[in-house]
Amino acid sequence: MISRFLEASGKRAFKTRANYNTDVGVPLSILNQYRGEEIAVLEFGVSQPGDMDKLCSVTEPDIGIVLRVGSAHVGNFPSKEALLEEKLSLLRKARRSLMHTSLKKYVEQTDVTFGPGGDVELMEREWKGYATAFKVRIFGSVVQAEVPAVWHGGMLENLTAAIAVVRMMGLNPDLQVLETFSFPPRRFQLRRFGGISVVDDTYNSSVESVEVAVECLRAISDGRLYAVVGVILEQGWNSQRTHARLGKLLQEAFDGVLVYGLPTDSNVHELAENAGHKLLGVFDSGEMLVRRLLEVVRSKDLVYFKASRGVKLDEVVDLFMAELMRS
Repeated sequence: MISRFLEASGKRAFKTRANYNTDVGVPLSILNQYRGEEIAVLEFGVSQPGDMDKLCSVTEPDIGIVLRVGSAHVGNFPSKEALLEEKLSLLRKARRSLMHTSLKKYVEQTDVTFGPGGDVELMEREWKGYATAFKVRIFGSVVQAEVPAVWHGGMLENLTAAIAVVRMMGLNPDLQVLETFSFPPRRFQLRRFGGISVVDDTYNSSVESVEVAVECLRAISDGRLYAVVGVILEQGWNSQRTHARLGKLLQEAFDGVLVYGLPTDSNVHELAENAGHKLLGVFDSGEMLVRRLLEVVRSKDLVYFKASRGVKLDEVVDLFMAELMRS
C-alpha cells in the first residue's frame, strides 16, 4: 500500500515480494530484484529473538514502523514482553519512527503516531455490499474515501499507517489509488455464491486478527455466521491459552464452529472444547468437513475460514467453493 502511494506520487519504489520478510528473505529480495529504485519499502518479519538486529544491520532503515503487537510467533520468545521488545527495537534503530498509539506506554518518544488519538486516525467506517467507506483524520484534516472491497478494521488501520508514512516523506497520498489496490490472496477475501458468502482469511492467523474481523463479519452478513478454523502455530508455551481464548471468542461470535485438524492434537482439543455448544465437529478430512458444512449453510449465511498457513486450510476453502459453484 505504501509503495502504491509512492508510485502515484512519481516515486520509484522497491518492495519485498510475497513473504520474503525474514533475515534471509529480505537480503535475497534486494539482491535479486532491486533495480535502483529510490525508495525501498521493506516488511520485517520477526519470528525469533535477534531477528530485528539482523534485519536492521542489513538495511539501516530511515523510517521504522511498528503496527499493533499481537501474539503471532510468541511461542518462539520467552515471554510476550520479549516479543514486544524485539519489535519495538526497530523504533530505536531507525532514523525516524512511526507507531500505533497503543504502544505509547512502552516508548518514550516517537516522531509520528497512528491509531485512536494519533496524528493519523480512522474516524468512521461503513460497509456497503462489496465496498467500504471511511473517514480519516490526517494531521487535523478529515478526508473521506471508498474502496471497492470489504476491508475490516485492521486493514483500515494499516491504511492509516501507510498514509502517515507517506506524509512523513513530505508527500500527499492520493487515496484514488485504492480503487485498484488489492491485498495479497487469502487475506480476508470475500466471495459470494448465490446467497452464501465465503471469507477466505487463511493467509495466516492470530487471535487478534480474528477479533478484529468479527465486527466486519457481523456487518456484512444478513444470516448466520459459521467459522471454519484450524490451529494457530508458533504459540509454544502460550498454545493452551491461545486456543482456549480463540475457542471462547468463536463461541461468542459465531452460530456454528467447525474445527479442521487432528482430534489427537491438544490445541485442536482446546479449541473445540472452548467452542462449547457452537461446535459442529472436528474434522481431519477436508472432504468430510465440506460435506458437513454443506448440510448446515443456507442462503444469506456467511462462512469464515481462518488458520495458520501451515494448516493448509486454503485447500478446504477451495474445495468448499468448488462445491458451491457446482450446486
